[in-house]
Amino acid sequence: MTAEPDNDRSREFMAVHVPARRGGSILLVLLVAGGIVAAAVALMTLGRTQAQPYIVGLLALLAMVGLFNLFAFAAGMIRFADRAADDPVMGRIADHAFDGLAVTDPRGHVVYFNAAYLAITGAASALEVRPVERVFIGNPDVSEAVFRLLKAAREGKRQQEEVRIAGQDGAQGRWLRMRVRPLGQGKRETKYAVWSIADITRDRERQEDVFQELQHAIEYLDHAPCGFFSVNPAGEIVYINATLANWLDYDLAEIGSGGLKLSEIVSGDGAALLTSIVPMPGEVKTEVFDIDLRMRGGKTMPVRLYHKLAFGADGAPGASRTLVISRARDERADPQRAAEVRFMRFFDHTPMAIATVDRAGGVLRANARYAKLAQDLSPEGAAGSSIFRAVSERDRKLLIAAINQAAKGQGDIPPVEVLLDGAKERWGQFFVTAVEEDERETEAAIVYMLETTARRTLENQINQSQKMDMVGQLAGGIAHDFNNVLSAIMMATDFLLNAHKPTDPSFQDIM
Repeated sequence: MTAEPDNDRSREFMAVHVPARRGGSILLVLLVAGGIVAAAVALMTLGRTQAQPYIVGLLALLAMVGLFNLFAFAAGMIRFADRAADDPVMGRIADHAFDGLAVTDPRGHVVYFNAAYLAITGAASALEVRPVERVFIGNPDVSEAVFRLLKAAREGKRQQEEVRIAGQDGAQGRWLRMRVRPLGQGKRETKYAVWSIADITRDRERQEDVFQELQHAIEYLDHAPCGFFSVNPAGEIVYINATLANWLDYDLAEIGSGGLKLSEIVSGDGAALLTSIVPMPGEVKTEVFDIDLRMRGGKTMPVRLYHKLAFGADGAPGASRTLVISRARDERADPQRAAEVRFMRFFDHTPMAIATVDRAGGVLRANARYAKLAQDLSPEGAAGSSIFRAVSERDRKLLIAAINQAAKGQGDIPPVEVLLDGAKERWGQFFVTAVEEDERETEAAIVYMLETTARRTLENQINQSQKMDMVGQLAGGIAHDFNNVLSAIMMATDFLLNAHKPTDPSFQDIM
């Protein structure tokens, strides 16, 4: 049975079920039962001979109706109504849904659709309803997507596609999101497919607007009067704006995301400064660095970096946000700033590690060389926060004593050569000097460090060579003296052999 649409109702509340929901009527049952009872009473008033043809005809009619119902039930035209599943509230949810919904049987015929499905597919009435593949037939932009949806429906799988429908007669096109899924989990339900069609034109327009605004923001950032880049924890530059790329003589199309490393654009040990920030879980730190950037041709340019870094709850650093301000153009305009730039370049490019420390050995400021050394000694950053952690426990007391002397204002502190703390054997010579008296509340000393590992290795090699020479000379002298004694013994033996004949009884003892 097919439920006919009610033309008096609004189209948006119209939904069609094929087959429709079955509703029982107790009045109809009473009328049928009353009719059968009335026919039986009427036949009883007649004589047996007169009533027999009517009785046979009535039984034949009832038999025909029963036989027809049996065949109709076997063919699936008639089924027992499931009142438990006939929930009007659940039915109205699908009927009044904003998305177009349709259910197709294994042959592809539409057995249910709601009003939204009619509106989206352009059907004027229930008689014009068509399955999805027939609605969009002949549209090359949609045919491939519909084919994939049909294939998924036949295989009992889920599939989703987003397609654009071109407008007709100059009308604006629209975007549709089409989904298909099995009706249920049972063997019979999986043969039915539920189709969903949603008009997402407004969502697409909103996405395009957001994308366009994002493009404008990127364009503003690319053409800003200052440079900008972002570095991930692995040291790869994930973003660089056009201004900075132009300063460094790089092509943005050639670089790409992750195609350039921080160590490739930072001169000397400046990259170690950016990664020397002590991690603080959950905090965001911003540091200012004056370093040199290296261009692709090898030239350098002085810059000031405003380096912002956020740490996660576990202390792991995220991607940085770094603002780059060129200081090369300010050297002639401001002599004081030019002198500051020259000093910072001298400070960061010296081969000696320099750090200012407090009484507890905490590093307050350091140059790039010390930051690189601290990372090599302790990748977790312990040496970057305390200078004592850069020295082995065996020799740490020597450096502590030197810093305490500097904190008291003493001068001419002798240098301290100690073993550095690390996986490999490395040595360093520390020169400690005192700071001015008014600065001792925060800074206790200035520490200069030169690594002496190569010198110690060379000294050990020379000492070992000298030891081997001495051992060789001693062995040679002993061998010479022993050779003299042995020669005298051999000459005496030869003399005895010549003095005794072979027939002499003691000849064998001499041999």
